[in-house]
Amino acid sequence: MCRHIGTIDEWDINNEYVHDTAQKGNSAQLAALLRNLEAEIAIVLDFATGGFFFDYEKLFDHLDISLLLASCIKLQLPPRDIFLVVLQHTVPRALQCAGFTSIPRPIVRSISAGCRYSKVLTKVYLAEGMHTLAHKHRRVSLKTYFDDTTAIARGSHTEVHENLMDCMVDFRKLVQRLKLKISPKSTIVTSSAKLTKAICDELNGLGWQIRADRITRDLGITFGAGVRKTENNLGSEIKKKN
Repeated sequence: MCRHIGTIDEWDINNEYVHDTAQKGNSAQLAALLRNLEAEIAIVLDFATGGFFFDYEKLFDHLDISLLLASCIKLQLPPRDIFLVVLQHTVPRALQCAGFTSIPRPIVRSISAGCRYSKVLTKVYLAEGMHTLAHKHRRVSLKTYFDDTTAIARGSHTEVHENLMDCMVDFRKLVQRLKLKISPKSTIVTSSAKLTKAICDELNGLGWQIRADRITRDLGITFGAGVRKTENNLGSEIKKKN
């Protein structure tokens, strides 16, 4: 197996996606700071801004092995290499307690989070669906960082509302198709309480309840939709220094 490890790394490097901010050499924090700056600029220009911040609930535990293998084949990962990697994750597991060992159970869902290739496997699992969403909803900035997904929109109140909702309806379908679960920690933050309420009301009508916050913290950076003072309001800090 060691002779072929490099080929999976090469696939990872050579297959970058516009939505994926977890690529080698990328700074997730810089991307989050730029997101804040763009939100501040939108507010200065009298536009609305807002976004969804999603976490998956125990992502590694909910990856469906059959869907993962199908994605590996479709995205043309090195077959022998990926077979050996997935084989490690699907070895039957047993529980031990007080000297007793349970009957080993086959694994059809979940991968081990500590594996060197866990990041690549999650990238593969989400790649096709997120890539399609990102290209379909170009008016929304859709980004992923491992199990974090953000969708940010700017424009008039109506544009932000419609663009975010259109994107989220398709995102929800993708989550269901991939057999994943959205964490209760997921939230929405916008520059207007009225806009936030309108989006939440529409989501509730679709049977999807989500938290609404004035600010949220993502990738170590606080986001307030450009209108609420945080330690990461770049525009105001630059103005003070000048």
